[in-house]
Amino acid sequence: MVDINIKQDQNLERSILGCLLQDGSLIQDESVAKLKPSDFIYEHERIVFNSMKELESAGEPIDTTTVVNRLKENGKKLFRKVDVDRWLKG
Repeated sequence: MVDINIKQDQNLERSILGCLLQDGSLIQDESVAKLKPSDFIYEHERIVFNSMKELESAGEPIDTTTVVNRLKENGKKLFRKVDVDRWLKG
């Protein structure tokens, strides 16, 4: 049996974020609600998830547009750091 360390799977982190971008209401799902930004070990994914949590806390919808706008609001440097266009395309 192969031992998979979920903490080191960037594809898994991106899959979680992709699902949330497709259906933002999933952030309230019991299993997703337990996640914290610190659970994401890859910096770009952690930044994006943190933006999603900020949107949730503010009662705003979670979708591609709102997440990108939140990243921009948090500063141009942060937005460039994530390289959102490349990240969203996979």
